[in-house]
Amino acid sequence: MEQEGSRFSRSLRDLRATWSQLAITDILYKILAFVILTPLTAALVRVVVSMSGRTVLADEDLLFFFLRPVGWVSLILLGGITLAIIGLEQAALMGIVLGKRKGLQVDFWRALVFVGGRAWSVLQVTALLVARVLLIAAPFLLVAGLTYKLLLTQHDINFYLAEKPPEFLWAVGIAVVLVAGLAFLLAQRLIGWAFSLPLAIFGGSRPLAALRESRTMVDGKRQMIAKWLIGWAVASLVFSAGLTSAVLMVGREVIPRLTGALPMFVVALGLTLLLWGLVNLVTTLVSAAVFAVLIVDLYETMGGGSTVLERTQQEAEAGARLRTVSFSRGFVIALSVVALIVSAGFAFFLLQQASIEDRVEITAHRGAAMHAPENTLAAVEVALEAGTDWVEIDVQETLD
Repeated sequence: MEQEGSRFSRSLRDLRATWSQLAITDILYKILAFVILTPLTAALVRVVVSMSGRTVLADEDLLFFFLRPVGWVSLILLGGITLAIIGLEQAALMGIVLGKRKGLQVDFWRALVFVGGRAWSVLQVTALLVARVLLIAAPFLLVAGLTYKLLLTQHDINFYLAEKPPEFLWAVGIAVVLVAGLAFLLAQRLIGWAFSLPLAIFGGSRPLAALRESRTMVDGKRQMIAKWLIGWAVASLVFSAGLTSAVLMVGREVIPRLTGALPMFVVALGLTLLLWGLVNLVTTLVSAAVFAVLIVDLYETMGGGSTVLERTQQEAEAGARLRTVSFSRGFVIALSVVALIVSAGFAFFLLQQASIEDRVEITAHRGAAMHAPENTLAAVEVALEAGTDWVEIDVQETLD
């Protein structure tokens, strides 16, 4: 208990001492993720729509696309880039925390330079982790696909959700077992790989060796590490849920009162969305920072201290040279400007391709449900008489 209290105190002290630098670093990586992932996601959506030959896609269309080889490649590409950015961010955050512990002046800029010089190692570790997770998940996904094929292809998915036939219940039961088994197996493996990133970044281990050394470090201490990581996850979820719920409560109280005045309604809705975005920014920032602090403390107390000190001191001494030769401020600023221009240009191109017409079409949801029983022929007829453009019904819930 005393050791746990000491760990908590150390982590809290580190968080307070490095908070401003951690926040700046996190925000910079979020901007990087936005600049890179937004155009890639938009391009993926265009590919999906163009391959379908239609202008509107249903949920099942998206699902079947991602089950195809091109869908798998798209998911792996986006997922890999996302995880690579997360890995680089965590490495920078850990560098700031570790530098503070060792008495080194590691601000956000030095951390970016430090990680930039080891970006290839970070990407290799991330790729190895993704590959191993996919290999572990593959048999579970195969069984899930066979279950869907054998039990849930005779009717529309809404039929199974509404009627809940025996085959649907069997499929749900199999899915629960698969999810539980996969979650347990992944948790065991991920705990074993918890220190692979700091070993590769600060300890100088080669990426593949870092995974093996990480498993060796956690042997006999898996339960302790799992307890801290689960505690971090639960605390992050509670913190996020609490702030998000507060924003939703404010929105539910304020927005309905302003529906009679459109300008005020728009302003209130916009402010609520802005507040929700800020809350999301804060919660993810705090979660990422606390995770980095926790991993550094666990890593140091489990045998990573001496190698980390040596590598960090070497980087501190070589920092000026790295900054002037490989990652000068001017170079990074110029690269950032180019990335922003490319991203903005791609966004403009996508907007130019969009067809925007001043045309309003009316859809009768479940027929004219206000004037006749919903999902009935009577509701459809009333909607047509009223001049609706479209009638939407739930075929699995039709009454006649």
